[in-house]
Amino acid sequence: MIRRGLRLRAAPMGTRSRSCLEACDGNDTQSSRSGGTISDHRHNAHTVPAATSTVCSSLVVANRGEVTALVRVAVRVAGAALANQQYILYDVAVPPQDTYIGTVGLTLAATDVVTVRASTADVSFSLFGEEAS
Repeated sequence: MIRRGLRLRAAPMGTRSRSCLEACDGNDTQSSRSGGTISDHRHNAHTVPAATSTVCSSLVVANRGEVTALVRVAVRVAGAALANQQYILYDVAVPPQDTYIGTVGLTLAATDVVTVRASTADVSFSLFGEEAS
């Protein structure tokens, strides 16, 4: 069994690290749309590579902005379409210039996807753990 840790960013690519699987912020969006005063900033934070499993130990959400942000985190088994039953956090309020740290203890199989969303672009997500192949 080979263990490795990765630190990846959607744009631009970050540097490799032993402990951080993924890091992304509100500017790393897959889709962005306006809905009144709240924008939907969503990103696939981590996709487990083929023939690999991942154990996620913690999730850190940092709100760098001046307003409270609402965050969501979902685990999409085998890359399934986003659905209500997949959320592990839903509209958790993170106060301005504050951090939410969650001990998640997730074991993910190949092709599982962790999707994160924030109500503002001033939120960073970091997912920590190890991949095994």
